Amino acid sequence: MPQTRALRTRDRALKAGAFEFAQHGYSGTTLTDIARTAGITLGALTFHFATKRALAEAVCLHGRRVTEDETNRVITSSSPALQVIIDITYILIRLLREDDSVRALNRLGRERITSNWHDSWLPHVHALSERAGAEGKISPTSDPLTLTMFATGIVSVVETSILDVACSQTNTPSSVQVEQMWETILRAILPKEVKELPQPGLSRF
Repeated sequence: MPQTRALRTRDRALKAGAFEFAQHGYSGTTLTDIARTAGITLGALTFHFATKRALAEAVCLHGRRVTEDETNRVITSSSPALQVIIDITYILIRLLREDDSVRALNRLGRERITSNWHDSWLPHVHALSERAGAEGKISPTSDPLTLTMFATGIVSVVETSILDVACSQTNTPSSVQVEQMWETILRAILPKEVKELPQPGLSRF
């Protein structure tokens, strides 16, 4: 029982740390803030994480594992490479919206507290772009790096909240706008002989 209670306390500390780091960044967060959010004493928090840096590293490790687990799930599927790239962007968008540890990892990476969140998925996207080119799914006038940059750009507009700001101007649901962006990109990079587009809305967020 004491061990179970300790694990619950550690889990609450991790979740509270993810929330606070995602909201306020590294310098804007204190261990006292995290303990208050977790509903535990500062002593209980520091028993599991002696320093703010230790807690930040644990939060970021969890965010990276979540990202890798989710992306690996579609990377190992039998879908064509181009479809997998599209699905990964939807997964990343969903994680940015729903998972505090991923948001914390993304923010602390930009603050240079930890390695960049993009390192956990961008190499996979580029490898898939290369594969899509080898499969003849990219027009000769395009190249794998262009496809990688398009996919990264779609994720980036969500990271920076630009998507929500732009969609609020036209009352367009952000999910619809992402589908429209992918449809535009696909029509630009697919070979002319390809008539059927991959499914830009296969995964929802």
